[in-house]
Amino acid sequence: MKWPPATCVTASDACTALRISCAPTWNPGPAASTTARVMRAMAAIRGAAVAAVFHTVALIRQTCAPRIAMTVTGIVTSGSAIFGVASPFLFQYLAEQYGFQIVFVVSAVLAGIAAIMVRALLPESPIKIVGRLDVVGAGLLGGGLAAVLSYISLGPEFGWSAVGPLALLAGGVALLFLWAVAVRRVPEPVIDLRNLSLPLVLTLLVVVLSTGAYQSMLQLFGLIAHVSQDEGLGYGLAADGSLGLLFALPSLGITIGGVLAGALATRVGPAWTLAGGVTIGMVSTVGMYLSPSDLFAAVVFAGLLGFTAGSVVTSGFNMATSVASADRQGVVTGLVQVMLSIGSVVMNVVGSAVLMSTTVTVGGVAKNSATGVQSYIMVAAGSFVVAMVVALVLARRQRFTPLLRSGAVSSS
Repeated sequence: MKWPPATCVTASDACTALRISCAPTWNPGPAASTTARVMRAMAAIRGAAVAAVFHTVALIRQTCAPRIAMTVTGIVTSGSAIFGVASPFLFQYLAEQYGFQIVFVVSAVLAGIAAIMVRALLPESPIKIVGRLDVVGAGLLGGGLAAVLSYISLGPEFGWSAVGPLALLAGGVALLFLWAVAVRRVPEPVIDLRNLSLPLVLTLLVVVLSTGAYQSMLQLFGLIAHVSQDEGLGYGLAADGSLGLLFALPSLGITIGGVLAGALATRVGPAWTLAGGVTIGMVSTVGMYLSPSDLFAAVVFAGLLGFTAGSVVTSGFNMATSVASADRQGVVTGLVQVMLSIGSVVMNVVGSAVLMSTTVTVGGVAKNSATGVQSYIMVAAGSFVVAMVVALVLARRQRFTPLLRSGAVSSS
């Protein structure tokens, strides 16, 4: 096995990790309203680079020995998050000195380095498939999902019944309907709905539910970290260095959780590491419900939620590729990546709606209430509970032979 594949994508992932980790420190004020549309367009274009992650997972499974492929997947998908441990502190300082634009300058440089490394070092897949590429199907599916998710994202800001968002929703549903009709008529569709196995469907369900839950919780940390207990709202974590800790610890947890989940998957199977990660996330979320004003507890639970994030992403990719044939691994890793995105968007919107519907007025200013924060956490906990039940059902269905020498996953 060659190590460069992991190295190349780690550099690309580092770019994304830096952007995400420093986002909470960016507060451009009035400039945000004048550049919001530009930022959305940039984010949409930038999202296309995420394809590098799941392409590399498929390549790892095709080029690495089975006994180490799962561990390498953990390193690639979550190891780069270690950059997020220091980046909140570093970028907060750089933004104060040079402006928030420095974040995008550094990200662009890292992305350029990653592109050069991919071209120079990344080997081609040994598996070649002869056939026609379903370009129309890919366009219908991608366009439909993008339109529906855009409606969900823009609805809270512009109104769910506004003409623009409704047009996006109608267009997205129409495209998805056309794709569902076309997929039955194409000999080799991008995603063959007739061949989706139950283990794969259960895996995708766990990923979308648990991803949405932990992403919404990490979003909540950024909100309550700016609230002081002295405000008397019933929650608050504001303190010197609290924001940095609440975003640095999850990055460390992601790295540890992903690598450990990959290593353990070779011994107990990815289904059980997926179930374990979701369970830890559920316990951490319940813990936050009981201690929304305890900074020490919040830091610990933030780290555990990061651990959940790393283990869920790694285990999701490992599980999906374990139940798919080699020629379909690129497709199923793409499905996992789509579920990660859908879960994040939907749960963040749901959480925001909960907070906005339960605000209180303090000194003439609308603020999030304790009831809203607790309800927000309970929504995330409920998502984790459902994901945990599905993950346990999946784990009990799977028979696994440890991969220290050889092995495979099979469904009963």
